[in-house]
Amino acid sequence: MISRMMERIFFMSACLQYQKNIAITRDPTMMVDGAGSQLQRSYCTYGLSRFLKIPYLHSPLMGIPYEGLAALEKNQSDPTLLTRYNNTFPIPSDLTLPKKVTRHRLTTLDEDGFLQIQEEAKSQRTFHLIELGLPYRISDRHPEILTHVKEISPFERSSSPLFRIAIHVRRGDLFAVDSHRMLPNAYYTEVAKMVTNELTKHAIPFRCELHTEIPSAPILVTPSHYGMDGRIEKPVLITREMSHLEDFDEIACLEKYLNLDPIKTITLMATADLLVISRSSFSFLSAMLNKKGIILYHPFWHAAPIEWIDTTHVPSFQPRLAMAIESWKKDRERRS
Repeated sequence: MISRMMERIFFMSACLQYQKNIAITRDPTMMVDGAGSQLQRSYCTYGLSRFLKIPYLHSPLMGIPYEGLAALEKNQSDPTLLTRYNNTFPIPSDLTLPKKVTRHRLTTLDEDGFLQIQEEAKSQRTFHLIELGLPYRISDRHPEILTHVKEISPFERSSSPLFRIAIHVRRGDLFAVDSHRMLPNAYYTEVAKMVTNELTKHAIPFRCELHTEIPSAPILVTPSHYGMDGRIEKPVLITREMSHLEDFDEIACLEKYLNLDPIKTITLMATADLLVISRSSFSFLSAMLNKKGIILYHPFWHAAPIEWIDTTHVPSFQPRLAMAIESWKKDRERRS
């Protein structure tokens, strides 16, 4: 623990001054996958630039191989979706690249790697651009980086008179591939009940929103299907019944948002007063962009900021939830 603390102190001391001759960008040609995953990496890279005190250069999405269940069902892409994503999430760049640039195309970057580039830039006095694939080697160690993302979120807090609870249930292609990522319906209903019970105690009117995808008819997904890219070895049948949507009917004041446009879904989740995220970059992105909402998360492969509430930590979940809702109520009373 002491050595890790000393390592962090040393690293932070090396990043005290804003450095204009090093910039960082997400490499848009590396790991081109779903829009949520790519945008999560873009925003984490932006946060990393603030943490490292170097300029950020934005790289828009160049492609979206998986566009969700709607594209899977039609077996074709939405020709407007890429442009709409780039128009909705235009992260501001801090500079225009000079003509002469030393490029560092890296899959990952850790503290030692950055210090080496920093020393090289100092000794050569030339401009260096880090083109990064995955920012998580540093951002998962320092999840406070994500607080910088809220500053550039394109979404404002909801002005609804009701306390809006958004619940993201990741399904879609997970019935065919990476099914271990799916959390059971019971997880979401139990968490939702704890939230609504707490709101009822405080006499706060609420509305629950279920955001998920469900096929309109059975889909026989093949390895060559649009969005599959050979990720399965044999055809898989996905049906409406597999989602068991009836399980969610026990949640009070529930509205089901099924197969909504993905950007509209992010907008609703990023402006909710409370967001229950799934093991998904799509909802992790929405949580990052939610400026003031209460975020409830189930741990998975990316570290979360300390403000987010871990639903699986039994001793702290209920007290932290109660405290967050009481704080929300006091804030609402001050503003009204």
